[in-house]
Amino acid sequence: MLFLDERLSPKFGKPLHHDLPGPGGFGVNRLTLREILLAGLDVRFGKNFTGYSPAPDGRVTAHAADGT
Repeated sequence: MLFLDERLSPKFGKPLHHDLPGPGGFGVNRLTLREILLAGLDVRFGKNFTGYSPAPDGRVTAHAADGT
């Protein structure tokens, strides 16, 4: 397992034990992962994505077909 910082630079790693249950060694709860990935983001579902515009500070704004 490898831990990365916000610039995806490796910080530290830890070997995984291969005797864990499950086909791949361990599982991930998809709903929990979704909550983690969306934390702090203003995401709205059900829109048709038309494009995006990057800001100078590194943020990105998504644009939808309805003008939002």
